[in-house]
Amino acid sequence: MLRLQKLEYHTYALPEERRLTVVIKGLPAEIPIDEIKEDLKSQNLPVLEVHRMHKPNKKPFDMVLVPLSLTREGKEIFNIASVCQLFGLTIEPPLNRLAPGQCHS
Repeated sequence: MLRLQKLEYHTYALPEERRLTVVIKGLPAEIPIDEIKEDLKSQNLPVLEVHRMHKPNKKPFDMVLVPLSLTREGKEIFNIASVCQLFGLTIEPPLNRLAPGQCHS
Protein backbone atom coordinates (compact mmCIF):
# COMPACT_ATOMS: atom_id res chain seq x y z
CA MET A 1 0.00 0.00 0.00
CA LEU A 2 2.79 2.45 0.87
CA ARG A 3 4.56 1.48 -2.32
CA LEU A 4 1.46 2.26 -4.40
CA GLN A 5 1.23 5.70 -2.79
CA LYS A 6 4.99 6.19 -3.42
CA LEU A 7 5.64 6.95 0.24
CA GLU A 8 9.03 6.33 1.81
CA TYR A 9 9.10 3.78 4.61
CA HIS A 10 11.46 1.52 6.53
CA THR A 11 10.82 -1.91 7.98
CA TYR A 12 12.51 -3.76 10.82
CA ALA A 13 13.01 -7.49 11.20
CA LEU A 14 10.95 -9.15 13.88
CA PRO A 15 13.08 -10.36 16.81
CA GLU A 16 12.33 -14.00 15.97
CA GLU A 17 13.54 -13.45 12.39
CA ARG A 18 16.92 -11.95 13.31
CA ARG A 19 20.00 -14.08 12.72
CA LEU A 20 23.50 -14.43 14.07
CA THR A 21 25.96 -15.35 11.32
CA VAL A 22 29.44 -16.72 12.01
CA VAL A 23 32.34 -18.03 9.96
CA ILE A 24 34.09 -21.19 11.18
CA LYS A 25 37.64 -21.32 9.85
CA GLY A 26 39.78 -24.45 9.75
CA LEU A 27 37.17 -27.03 8.73
CA PRO A 28 38.66 -29.12 5.89
CA ALA A 29 36.71 -29.05 2.64
CA GLU A 30 36.51 -32.87 2.75
CA ILE A 31 34.04 -32.78 5.68
CA PRO A 32 30.47 -32.83 4.29
CA ILE A 33 28.22 -29.87 5.12
CA ASP A 34 25.52 -32.19 6.52
CA GLU A 35 28.01 -33.69 8.98
CA ILE A 36 29.02 -30.22 10.19
CA LYS A 37 25.37 -29.19 10.59
CA GLU A 38 24.50 -32.34 12.55
CA ASP A 39 27.51 -31.90 14.84
CA LEU A 40 26.56 -28.30 15.63
CA LYS A 41 22.93 -29.30 16.28
CA SER A 42 24.11 -32.10 18.59
CA GLN A 43 25.78 -29.35 20.65
CA ASN A 44 22.33 -27.73 21.09
CA LEU A 45 23.03 -24.84 18.74
CA PRO A 46 20.04 -23.41 16.78
CA VAL A 47 21.70 -23.83 13.37
CA LEU A 48 19.57 -22.68 10.43
CA GLU A 49 21.96 -23.52 7.58
CA VAL A 50 25.60 -24.30 6.81
CA HIS A 51 27.30 -23.09 3.62
CA ARG A 52 30.79 -23.96 2.36
CA MET A 53 32.67 -20.83 1.31
CA HIS A 54 34.59 -20.98 -1.96
CA LYS A 55 36.79 -18.96 -4.28
CA PRO A 56 35.38 -17.42 -7.49
CA ASN A 57 36.75 -20.46 -9.38
CA LYS A 58 34.55 -22.70 -7.15
CA LYS A 59 37.53 -24.17 -5.24
CA PRO A 60 36.31 -24.57 -1.62
CA PHE A 61 37.92 -22.78 1.32
CA ASP A 62 38.51 -24.50 4.65
CA MET A 63 35.71 -22.42 6.18
CA VAL A 64 31.93 -22.43 6.43
CA LEU A 65 29.28 -19.75 6.93
CA VAL A 66 26.73 -20.62 9.63
CA PRO A 67 23.53 -18.60 10.24
CA LEU A 68 21.94 -19.30 13.65
CA SER A 69 18.90 -18.05 15.51
CA LEU A 70 19.82 -14.93 17.47
CA THR A 71 19.19 -16.41 20.92
CA ARG A 72 21.24 -17.08 24.04
CA GLU A 73 21.80 -20.63 22.74
CA GLY A 74 22.94 -19.29 19.36
CA LYS A 75 25.53 -17.03 20.98
CA GLU A 76 27.06 -20.11 22.63
CA ILE A 77 28.70 -20.94 19.28
CA PHE A 78 31.55 -18.64 20.32
CA ASN A 79 32.22 -20.93 23.32
CA ILE A 80 32.29 -24.36 21.65
CA ALA A 81 35.57 -26.27 21.83
CA SER A 82 35.30 -28.45 18.73
CA VAL A 83 33.35 -29.17 15.57
CA CYS A 84 33.41 -32.68 14.08
CA GLN A 85 36.08 -33.62 16.66
CA LEU A 86 38.43 -30.91 15.36
CA PHE A 87 39.98 -28.47 17.83
CA GLY A 88 41.73 -25.13 17.28
CA LEU A 89 39.07 -23.75 14.94
CA THR A 90 38.44 -20.01 14.65
CA ILE A 91 34.83 -18.85 15.06
CA GLU A 92 34.13 -15.20 14.27
CA PRO A 93 31.54 -12.90 12.68
CA PRO A 94 31.91 -12.47 8.91
CA LEU A 95 33.81 -9.44 7.66
CA ASN A 96 31.54 -6.63 6.51
CA ARG A 97 32.81 -5.02 3.34
CA LEU A 98 32.17 -1.33 3.01
CA ALA A 99 32.54 -1.42 -0.77
CA PRO A 100 30.31 -3.48 -3.07
CA GLY A 101 31.65 -6.87 -4.17
CA GLN A 102 33.41 -7.37 -7.47
CA CYS A 103 31.64 -9.19 -10.29
CA HIS A 104 33.57 -12.21 -11.63
CA SER A 105 31.51 -13.02 -14.72
